[in-house]
Amino acid sequence: MKPPSAPATPATRFLKAQAVPFTLHHYAYVDHGGTERAALELHIPEHQIIKTLVFQDEAQNPFIMLMHGDLEVSLRQLARALGLKTVAPCTPQTAERHTGYQGRPKATNQGSPRADG
Repeated sequence: MKPPSAPATPATRFLKAQAVPFTLHHYAYVDHGGTERAALELHIPEHQIIKTLVFQDEAQNPFIMLMHGDLEVSLRQLARALGLKTVAPCTPQTAERHTGYQGRPKATNQGSPRADG
């Protein structure tokens, strides 16, 4: 049986435009299932799931953080590591404006400052 077709996303459109080979992995979505549910459905350790978190600094400048699905971020430690006073998660509306995704962003459609480390 052919798997259901997935809607095009900014990430899949970019990969196709760059001729990058990729494989879609389908699973049943569960609201608020998070990376734990994705790992369970895909039969892989949650640590192998990479989640995208969209934050903003005290001046409301957005930035993106990628991390393993089974880990959590300390806002205080993140701000300290970046030399900032505070950081906060973006609202879903702000994240959508910067990423092109509704609710739970997975990739970006515009440049944002990057925090390595």
